[in-house]
Amino acid sequence: MRNHTRGSVEGLSVSMFVLAVVGNATYLGSILARSLEWARIHPNLPWIVDAAMCLVMDAVILGQSAWYGGCCVGKGESGGGMVNSPGNSGYASDESASQEDDDPV
Repeated sequence: MRNHTRGSVEGLSVSMFVLAVVGNATYLGSILARSLEWARIHPNLPWIVDAAMCLVMDAVILGQSAWYGGCCVGKGESGGGMVNSPGNSGYASDESASQEDDDPV
């Protein structure tokens, strides 16, 4: 919710979420690789659901990163939400600096 309210993904480590997706996908694949028989899947269902939900939540965070341009800051590209220009990076220090520049005194 905070990312949506701010319109940015400030402080997000995209590489951490990519590695989390790889780890969760590998974990889910290792459970399903043993057997696709219901007798083997049924006892492991809580872990399968857990890994699948983690993948869904990671996908939401990575989607927000792509939408708000978190992976493209400083390259002049935007992901669709807000434009990430040097004066509009979402950081509080940039906002105070732009206010100081507007001051005629």
